[in-house]
Amino acid sequence: MKANKFNPFPPIDFYSWDTGIKPEDYHAILNESSHSLEVDALGIRSDYELTPNPYFDEWLNLLKKYMGDNFREFILDREMTDMTFQSLWTQITKDNIWHPPHNHGVWDNRRRWSFVWYVDVNEKAHNGTRYYSTPNCDTEWIISPKQGKFIMWPSDVLHCQLPSNSSIDRAIISGNIELIK
Repeated sequence: MKANKFNPFPPIDFYSWDTGIKPEDYHAILNESSHSLEVDALGIRSDYELTPNPYFDEWLNLLKKYMGDNFREFILDREMTDMTFQSLWTQITKDNIWHPPHNHGVWDNRRRWSFVWYVDVNEKAHNGTRYYSTPNCDTEWIISPKQGKFIMWPSDVLHCQLPSNSSIDRAIISGNIELIK
């Protein structure tokens, strides 16, 4: 599946793919695990703070199942030879819960990228992710959540999850990768 490469803040590239993930594949991992998600101070249910993350291998296998060829395409487009996953986690939110503006670290010479994968969302009930231009945050861009959409961007881009004001769970898998020259 061909990536949609775009730059809402030229020259910064973003990538997007429609993966066709089945939400039941995601929920099966959570339901079959003996581990539980934690609730952070913001009310976000996540495995982000679990060290080591007991879900890491399961999320990685799910990513490979739906994104394997797409990752190879991305690596080649960035003129790199491989990539490693630095971190993987899930987040489940609903109601007025949001994730304030943050980034995922330094971009490091085109090698560090972050992503969000909308694995179980309601396109009518959930709001999207807002991205801010770097370095001055003088331009904003919002992407609406779409079931199965996978978005990748440089790790230093500031972004936030907007509150959805919905009682329906919004589930994503997010993470950080490093490209290898």
